[in-house]
Amino acid sequence: MSKDILIVDDDELMLWGLERFFSSIGMSVTTLCCGKDCLPHLEQNSYTFVFLDINIGDADGLELLSEIKKKEFQSRVIIMTGEDTEINREKAVRGGAYAFVKKPFELSELSQLVKDSLGTDVGDACHEA
Repeated sequence: MSKDILIVDDDELMLWGLERFFSSIGMSVTTLCCGKDCLPHLEQNSYTFVFLDINIGDADGLELLSEIKKKEFQSRVIIMTGEDTEINREKAVRGGAYAFVKKPFELSELSQLVKDSLGTDVGDACHEA
């Protein structure tokens, strides 16, 4: 199974940290700081996971989630936000998000989501041929 991750967030420090973390455990990571680039990028590339912020400066992550699901991309979308409200959680779940993660989060929480989804240890999964 592919171990490709797309991370979409307008916080460059968040992108840098997540890219370093997932790369260090053998995942292939692409980052985007503009929401408007997300859908065109998904049309050209395949990702197992999309980590998507709700508030991405130029876009609404929940609207992007809806578009990702409408276009039937096979990525598992994990919504990340500092705005942990019942409404946001409800919209994410109804929109088909694989998971909803409140910022700030522990990297181990994201690693566990990936591990559970892949059905194996992240490090082991990433080193398979």
